[in-house]
Amino acid sequence: MAPQKAEQNSTPNFGMTRITCPLHYDSSSAPIPIQLDLVTPSVVLDPIPQTETIRESPLFRDVAAFIGRHFASLKIVKETNYFDKMVVNGVLGAQFVYYFASSYEKQVYFAMLHTWWWLLDDWIDICALKSPMGKMKIIDIIGKFIETGKENQESIHVKERIYDPLLRSVLKAYAECDAMADRIVPDYPKVKHRFTKELKLYLQSGAWALMDSNLVGSGYSFETFLHWRKVSGGADASNELLMLLENGNPPNYIVDHLMVKTLFNTSSTLFALRNDIVGVKRDLARNDTGGTVMYKILVEGKSAPVAVQEIVSLHEKLTRDYVQLRKAVLTMFKNYGEKDFNKLLNYIELLERYEYGATVFWFTTPRYQIDGKFELEHFK
Repeated sequence: MAPQKAEQNSTPNFGMTRITCPLHYDSSSAPIPIQLDLVTPSVVLDPIPQTETIRESPLFRDVAAFIGRHFASLKIVKETNYFDKMVVNGVLGAQFVYYFASSYEKQVYFAMLHTWWWLLDDWIDICALKSPMGKMKIIDIIGKFIETGKENQESIHVKERIYDPLLRSVLKAYAECDAMADRIVPDYPKVKHRFTKELKLYLQSGAWALMDSNLVGSGYSFETFLHWRKVSGGADASNELLMLLENGNPPNYIVDHLMVKTLFNTSSTLFALRNDIVGVKRDLARNDTGGTVMYKILVEGKSAPVAVQEIVSLHEKLTRDYVQLRKAVLTMFKNYGEKDFNKLLNYIELLERYEYGATVFWFTTPRYQIDGKFELEHFK
């Protein structure tokens, strides 16, 4: 089956998409009107995937089989249909975010890895307390495994491998994803380092949060918290994965340039801010302290409407910065040769497809409790 259809948009590169929504953060308060702008990619998602039919898709079947092979026999969750819900989220996420996949196999891999990723998040938050190892040790083991792909390293003692079946399942599931990537990505062992580096940093952001109680109440300024949140949002690793799958990175002299790295980092920060705005109802219900809106509420003592509006204002400011920096980057490298310049254009396009697809996903999926009540407007 082919990946989700992508439609070529006639909007120029600097066209914008505006998303408006009445944000209901609790049942007894008036909704907060929000407006979020982002750059419209040249290829947009069309049509929007439907949750109701997702279980009938080959993508759901393949990802569910992957999760079943590694986790179904483990009694680690109390919630009914837990794995089914996680697979639905992983598959929908892949259809929204990676709607432009150049092959079905790549989209399957993307969905498998992200479902594994979300399970790992929950496992570290909830289930690792039952392990004889501490959470920090577990994160260290997984990070080293991602880097080397080997289980028989000094940090993993025989006792730990035998007596922690959940950890073994996590490692084996990642190993299957890694082997699949080796089949579908040319020269994978030589080019995967950017992705694995960002995935390890994501895990380290989890370790930092565990050490400092999710950073809220630890005395850190909002600026330091935002630096952490940009990494913990996961966009860096996901974007590097897309670049890996679609051969999206331009030459090193471009991708490692300060201006391009700042563009990448600004994109990831905007991703985290949008996630925190859209997810505020869910975060309040779960008392999830890992977002910027929740920081404003819990640390700065702001009301939910004020906290949301402050983060929306920050999003507006950084969006203006992103657009200005985007123009500057393209001006900087426009005379560096057509081939390299086109690689840069493709790199930026992939960043913006990810931002666009992920944002529409959050407004659509039941996970964030928006109930699909939002409007999209494309403008120049």
